[in-house]
Amino acid sequence: MFQEHIHHYSHSLDRDMNVMVYGREGTPLLCFPTQNSMCRNYEDFGMVDQISDFINDGRVQLYVVDTVDAESWSLEHGENSGARRGRSSISTTSWTRSCR
Repeated sequence: MFQEHIHHYSHSLDRDMNVMVYGREGTPLLCFPTQNSMCRNYEDFGMVDQISDFINDGRVQLYVVDTVDAESWSLEHGENSGARRGRSSISTTSWTRSCR
């Protein structure tokens, strides 16, 4: 199965981000890993294997992005720890970046 790791700098988030791509063609599926996880989470937990037939047949192509949960929803201490607005702003910025 074709796999590609894309590493890029996000100007919106002011940090490096990663994306794992599985498959060369097919309907693109944007995948968000479980809370506090990174882009290899889908593969590590067997999700990619479960739909490998669809990926290998060119029916779907997965794009799995990093999360920013550690700096947003899961942050217990720090600048945005008590502010829902700050937490949601970081997540919204990440989602917007992922959809571009």
